[in-house]
Amino acid sequence: MAKPTAVLPLRFASLEEIARSTGLQDASPQPLFPLWLAIVFPKLLLEVLIGDQPEQAAIVIEEVKGQPLVYAASAAAEHSGINAGMALGAAYALCPHVKVFRYDAHVESRRLEQLALWAVQFTSKLSVQPPDALLLEVRGSLKYFGGLKKLLTRIREDITAHWQHQHHMAVSPTPAASLLLARSGQAIIVNRKEKLRSALGPLPIRLLPLNDKQLKQLYNTGVRVLRDLWRLPKDGLARRFGADLVRYLDASLGLFPDVRRELKWPESFVSRREWGFEVGDTALLMDIARELLEELAHFLRNRDACISQCEFFFQHTRLPSTTVVIGVRQPTRDAGHLLLLLQEHLNRTTLPAPAIGTELQATDLHAYTARSDALFLFPNEPVQQNTVSVDLLLERLQARVGREAIQAVCARADHRPEYAHGFADKAEPPPAELVRYRPLWLLSVPQPLSKRRGKIWHQGPLSIVQGPERIESGWWSGDDVCRDYYIAVNGKGSRLWVFKDLKSQDRWFLHGLFA
Repeated sequence: MAKPTAVLPLRFASLEEIARSTGLQDASPQPLFPLWLAIVFPKLLLEVLIGDQPEQAAIVIEEVKGQPLVYAASAAAEHSGINAGMALGAAYALCPHVKVFRYDAHVESRRLEQLALWAVQFTSKLSVQPPDALLLEVRGSLKYFGGLKKLLTRIREDITAHWQHQHHMAVSPTPAASLLLARSGQAIIVNRKEKLRSALGPLPIRLLPLNDKQLKQLYNTGVRVLRDLWRLPKDGLARRFGADLVRYLDASLGLFPDVRRELKWPESFVSRREWGFEVGDTALLMDIARELLEELAHFLRNRDACISQCEFFFQHTRLPSTTVVIGVRQPTRDAGHLLLLLQEHLNRTTLPAPAIGTELQATDLHAYTARSDALFLFPNEPVQQNTVSVDLLLERLQARVGREAIQAVCARADHRPEYAHGFADKAEPPPAELVRYRPLWLLSVPQPLSKRRGKIWHQGPLSIVQGPERIESGWWSGDDVCRDYYIAVNGKGSRLWVFKDLKSQDRWFLHGLFA
């Protein structure tokens, strides 16, 4: 008899022993810090005001203590020697033909909001930093976009292709550090907090959010770059320049919480275009409307929403704005389809005067539901009616001849046949309690019937096949009825809907014809 095999108690290796044997003792997971991408648009307002003439020598001025100073200058103006902070008179002396724009905070903030709505396709955590910067937390987006470099390339290409704004981008673990690096014009990526001090040290102190008096005091003490500030004791720095500066420096290094207000989605869409001249050409107005509708479509895609109606307002110099309402039968976010409907409206609408601006509004948003087609199509099988194509056709017809000219029949909650239907822009199924066996053709005025030898006549004697159905209603409106309805058949086999009027000595009437 064979002896049983002894089972020795084997000791399990510890995690430290496994790590030493495999060389993974230093592979402990590191905490993932957030990665903040800062995008700074140094000439945002100027580029919006110049439009499609970037080669023009132009400047934006703002009033500082009653004196007009240069806020931003184009590349051509800078080539002439004009720089930000220069007096307007000095700018004219260097470039007499320079075009001057006044600072408009509304235009600047509006474009920054538009850029923010565009940027949410890359991350849901975004903060607007007026007057000219965006902050995007992109750590959670890296896997989806294939890594940080591919994400930055995608953002840079989109800005160049669609917005054409000069911009600087930088990435670091803290929002303040990313903004400082981007405002310095450095396209730098800092992956770890430990490297922030060396990356920020050479930056000039003019990038700090300080007023002119504080900057002058720092210069007088010999401080030129951020590295010089870190050499000073914190308590003395706080006494002389305020605790906010110390907290800001600590926040840029990740030593103090830096909470930024996240972007909140607007509940409606409003965008406008203004130009300094009158436009009466429909083709040019359509080009401007196309830009607005593409912006609306992008807004709706980011919101995962759609609309059933939007409004265009064409503004005039001395007359009230002309309003054009675009309505659709099925909620949509297709810019091309909305543009086609606008074209139909403008073809039959004459503007009372040339337009100097236009505004697009969409206030009623709906949740978007995607439509799916059949996966396989077989040529020998019947194809179902494409209701989407029918809706598109009806929308174009309504835009061309008017919404009131093409309407659908709808049911109303009334037992009297004369009042049981109405008209609406879109057909809806009737309530279950209103579904009855009714004729397709209802006479507008009931036709009296004759009686001969005890039978009802209409092109021959009628035979009752179904009924009665009593309808007694309308007493509250003064147009009450009291009738017994029947379905009758004549000698030719036609089915008729007849009734006996109980209020007029039991006279008979024809009210409808079945198909």
